[in-house]
Amino acid sequence: MIIETEDISAVAYIKKVSSGEIRQYQTMIGKPDGYFDLYTWREGNYSCDCNRQIFFKDGEIPEDLQCSDGRYLVNLKVDGKIIYQEFEEKEKWE
Repeated sequence: MIIETEDISAVAYIKKVSSGEIRQYQTMIGKPDGYFDLYTWREGNYSCDCNRQIFFKDGEIPEDLQCSDGRYLVNLKVDGKIIYQEFEEKEKWE
């Protein structure tokens, strides 16, 4: 069975829990059969803090890179609408 997929531009808002700082990271989200594929962010490679730390640093691999869970939280937006949320927004972002 072949599943038709299109990639959609998205913005990941990554929050460093220890400081509360939030940074944006441009990414692509697969949309097979009309549904956003969020597995990678919920349970896959992008759910691990080591990858989220790299995205937080805009692709730069930090010297203190650590695999863990819960040090970075993510909200994903497509066209300004939240499609995946791990933290409450207290500010309005563009």
